[in-house]
Amino acid sequence: MAGFLFKKEKQLHDMQLMKKNLLTEETPSQINEAYKNVRTNLQYALHPINGKVMLVSSALPGEGKSTTSSNLAVTFAQNSKVLLIDADMRKPVMHKIFGLENSHGLSLFLGGFEPLAKAIHRDVVPGLDVMTAGTIPPNPSELLGSKNMTVFLNKVQEHYDYIIIDTPPINVVTDAVVLSKKVSGVVLVARQNSTTIKFLRQTVETLKTVRVRVLGVVLTGVKEKYKPFSRYSDGYGYSYSRKSSYKYYDYYTAGSRSHSSRKKKAEESYGNSSSNHKKSPAADTENDLIDLDAIIGEEKK
Repeated sequence: MAGFLFKKEKQLHDMQLMKKNLLTEETPSQINEAYKNVRTNLQYALHPINGKVMLVSSALPGEGKSTTSSNLAVTFAQNSKVLLIDADMRKPVMHKIFGLENSHGLSLFLGGFEPLAKAIHRDVVPGLDVMTAGTIPPNPSELLGSKNMTVFLNKVQEHYDYIIIDTPPINVVTDAVVLSKKVSGVVLVARQNSTTIKFLRQTVETLKTVRVRVLGVVLTGVKEKYKPFSRYSDGYGYSYSRKSSYKYYDYYTAGSRSHSSRKKKAEESYGNSSSNHKKSPAADTENDLIDLDAIIGEEKK
C-alpha cells in the first residue's frame, strides 16, 4: 500500500511540474517572446511548401520535446486554429500537461473504436484543440503508418491552420520515422549537455534516408552564461527548481550562421549509450561547439 501511495504522489508531482512549464498569461514576457520567435521561423519554413503539419521529436528521451510541442501549440494558437496531437502512444504525456482525460484519443480513433468528435478535446486554450494519445495500443507503429492516419491528417488540414504532432524519440522506436513521411516537416529537440552530436547526427541521417524535411532544431536546457550562438536567436528562461533556475530554449535553422565563423567541429567520442547519456567532462565545451548547420546538412549558397 505504501508503494502504491508513493507512486501516486510521484505521478501527481510529475504532472504538476509539467503543468508549470506550460505557457500561461503569468509566464514572463521573455519566454513568450522566445516561443513567438520560434513560431515565426517555422511559419517562414513552412510557407514555401504550403505546409501545415509539423512533427516534433528528438534523438533520445528526456530532451524536452513534449514541453516544446505543447508550448509551440499554445503559441501558434494565439493567432491560428491549431490541433495538437499526442502521437506518443507508448508514453503519452499531453493529457498530463493540459490536465485532460486520456480514456479517449488517437489510438481508439485510428483503431475504429470511436468517432473523431469524441477523440478531440475542443478549445483546451483559445484556438487550440488537443487530441490525446488514448489507451496504449499493442501496435503504435502500425497505427501511425496506417491509411487511417493518412486520411485523418488530410482531413484535419481542412479545418486547422496548423497541426503539431508530438512523437516518441527517433533513435529509440520507429514511430516518428513512420509518421514523418506524412507531414510537412520535422522539428528536432536537443538538450544542451545531454544530447550528443553523434546521436543528433544519427537522427538527421535517419530522416534524410526517408527524405523528410528538417525544419530546424530547438536546443533546450541552455543556461544563460553558456548560451551558444546567442546573437543569432532569442532564448528564454523559466524557473522550475532552485538547483537549475534558468533554462533557455533556442531555435536554429540550417544556413543561419556564416560558415567562415564556425569553430572546429566537436569530437563525437562521448555519449555511447542511449539509455545512459551521462555528462562527459568536456560536455560544456563540446555542446557549445555543436555545428547544427552541418548536422542538418544545408550548404551555404
